[in-house]
Amino acid sequence: MTIGGMLGAVVTIRDQEVALKVDESNNTKVTFLKTSIQEVITDGDLGTPNKLSRSGHRPDKIL
Repeated sequence: MTIGGMLGAVVTIRDQEVALKVDESNNTKVTFLKTSIQEVITDGDLGTPNKLSRSGHRPDKIL
């Protein structure tokens, strides 16, 4: 999850950048600086009801 709250699946990691796939149906990818990644959420974390990010939100799913 980014500091702006965007969720996605990691596609590539290069130097100081991370590309996330944010829309499966359109194959939309967005590139962020690594410093804008707030939290890494795994599939196992999604099933944990009390898993909260630093912002206090629990994501419902990863795209």
